[in-house]
Amino acid sequence: QMQHLVIQRFMEKNNSFETNKHNQLCLEILRHWIEKNKLEIAAYKFNNYLQEIIFYSKNGITNLFKLSDHFGGEFFFEKEVKGGGVAGRIDCYFKVGSRILVIDFKRSKSSIPSGKDITEQVKIQLWFYLKFGPYEIEDISGFGYLNLADPEDSLINFLDKEFLLQVKDTGFCGAKALKHFKPDFLEKMDSFSDFYQETLEKMKTESQFSAVPLNSKVCLYCPLKNLCDKGRDCE
Repeated sequence: QMQHLVIQRFMEKNNSFETNKHNQLCLEILRHWIEKNKLEIAAYKFNNYLQEIIFYSKNGITNLFKLSDHFGGEFFFEKEVKGGGVAGRIDCYFKVGSRILVIDFKRSKSSIPSGKDITEQVKIQLWFYLKFGPYEIEDISGFGYLNLADPEDSLINFLDKEFLLQVKDTGFCGAKALKHFKPDFLEKMDSFSDFYQETLEKMKTESQFSAVPLNSKVCLYCPLKNLCDKGRDCE
């Protein structure tokens, strides 16, 4: 996603936010994407795309600078994560001293799981990043989702209250987005590891995949929803 690339490149080359530099970078990345994909886009659509990239990436950049302005530290972007034959990329993590804060960018609140779904590991994307990321599990001090449309509707969990209060003082994402993660984190990591290994074993042995959606909303945007009956029994 282009807004992710803008955030990465701007943070890697700048120490503070400057509107002109940011707008120029957004323009360059959009033009490069259009040329690379050999697209022809009407002027009004081009401007709409550009304004969207500017808006989302600015929210990400300005909030990340709140962390680095206060703590110093270092950001890492798009680090590949592999585990058991499955691969992904961490949007961003922040390292300050021995502390690690893992951040996944989302375009809207609707893409962010509830706190309950994260705790109960109904949604496991972040748990995968936490388990297999390029850092020690013991160094993880926080993890969550940064809502690029409205940072105050983000969800960032912290394992200790001291770090939570320090981050809250920076204004990062607004106070209501920052939560204290009360369950035992290492027990949750062990639980995810067991679930993940069991799932991989099932994938290796099952000869037929039977999809069982959690609810009917899962199938909403599937292109095969009108041909497949897998979601008919969902309430």
